Amino acid sequence: MTNAPMYLINNVDRIRNIEQQAFSWSKAYNVQENHTYSEHGRQAMSELQKKFNGSLKRDEVIDLFRSPATYYLGFLASNVWGGISVPNGHFRSALTYEKQIVENIIKSINDAFATNSKEEIRTIYLSLYGGKNHIKGIGPSYFTKLFFFIGQANDEIMLKPLIFDKWTQNAFFALLSQTGDCGLLSQFFNPNFQIRYSNMLNHNICNVFLRGNKNNQFEAYWKFINLLNEWAKILDVPVSKIEEFVFGTALNIDRNIDNPRIELSEIIYRYKFLNNTF
Repeated sequence: MTNAPMYLINNVDRIRNIEQQAFSWSKAYNVQENHTYSEHGRQAMSELQKKFNGSLKRDEVIDLFRSPATYYLGFLASNVWGGISVPNGHFRSALTYEKQIVENIIKSINDAFATNSKEEIRTIYLSLYGGKNHIKGIGPSYFTKLFFFIGQANDEIMLKPLIFDKWTQNAFFALLSQTGDCGLLSQFFNPNFQIRYSNMLNHNICNVFLRGNKNNQFEAYWKFINLLNEWAKILDVPVSKIEEFVFGTALNIDRNIDNPRIELSEIIYRYKFLNNTF
């Protein structure tokens, strides 16, 4: 069993006591603000607006994946909760897919993760990443949000899938750097990444990038969910709480230095420039 990274050990009480934040979505998603949605998309978004009145918590999205009757609403909610772009057309593209197609994809995700088989999970991951189940406008940052919510709703899924977007990829790099496994860092991450100094935060903010091969990106995701599930057992906390903690809070909302997005970025910065080992 791999020892948990010190960042998680030192913050276990914060992880255990984290409170869910409500996400207030932009008016740009609302039907009355957007006249380019498909008809079935307009109807579903209108229902979502009435049900949640412009605000969503993680548990509310999870509940939509407990019954096939609300799978399609869950699909919309997961993308709105995740802040998928409206101006560049990604959300409108996703709304062009018929309800039955989306429901069948969600069932396939459920079935794949319920097997707890790496190969079945690889197959569904790659099918969504440009394969037969690809939904235009929905890349890994968003279909892993689907994975997360589906996994939390299904008790038969033992290895809980997690969100793998730019913030949790940052977290994965930072946490791996504390395990001393340089081999995994070089296998999964591009050595060149973005660093910008934020005057607003008075801190450097780093963004790491996965290496481009889709199969290698799946291996990074597989290692990420396995390690976080393992570390959750060591720390005796739900893995969903670890993921939610390292996901952090939007920097324009929480500018405090104890925001995990800032703390983990600092770990990356020190690892890259002070240790100079990657």
